[in-house]
Amino acid sequence: IKWIKSIDKNYGEEEKYDGKGDAARHLALGWATAQSGTPDLALLAANAREIIDTGGRTMDVHNNKLGSNIQASNIQEAEKEIQRLIQSKEAMFMSPEESYNRRGYNTGGKVYNSLKRNCS
Repeated sequence: IKWIKSIDKNYGEEEKYDGKGDAARHLALGWATAQSGTPDLALLAANAREIIDTGGRTMDVHNNKLGSNIQASNIQEAEKEIQRLIQSKEAMFMSPEESYNRRGYNTGGKVYNSLKRNCS
């Protein structure tokens, strides 16, 4: 879980919400579900939050599923494949500007200021 929560740091603060960092977290979560004793149930549980969210989280469900198909025997191999999926754009994500516009951030805060700087 610690690895899943921290993998977004490889992509910068401006990619944390809806961007490459978010995609990386969901790909890592998907891979982790496949490592469980009940991968189908684990993936269902991972997607439950996204299904309930009426804001539409098609992107996250796609990345969870894509991650669950990663063939890797350890975290290091999984991380390399996650990078490849993001670079090839097989993973779904938004640019910082798209995320900024989608979320309608209010002024203030580290994330807002980072996004504003990168989207201006």
